[in-house]
Amino acid sequence: MTDSKRPFDIDQVIRRIRVAVRPFARAAMFELADDGFNSPFEQLVACIISIRTRDEVTVPTARKLFERARTPLEVSRLTSGEIDQLIRACTFHDRKARQIRLIAPRVCASWVLL
Repeated sequence: MTDSKRPFDIDQVIRRIRVAVRPFARAAMFELADDGFNSPFEQLVACIISIRTRDEVTVPTARKLFERARTPLEVSRLTSGEIDQLIRACTFHDRKARQIRLIAPRVCASWVLL
């Protein structure tokens, strides 16, 4: 009995995957991080915005919010209604606005405890 299997070449697989995904747009979280929105808080907020929302909507929506407020302190100074207006393009924007508004002061408080 001869073994006709060749060893698995992970480098070849990675090259094939890169070629296969090249025509597609970059994922929203990577695009935002590459554009400087890479703090853990910004990534968390962008992730919340992205839930059940297409990347084509997530990126400009997150940028719109971050133009107004990027840090937990800045976001905690906004009302849920203001956040809702800024992220209105994403799905379930009202619920997401409330969650973002609740998370921001908690992050601020956790910094004080550190």
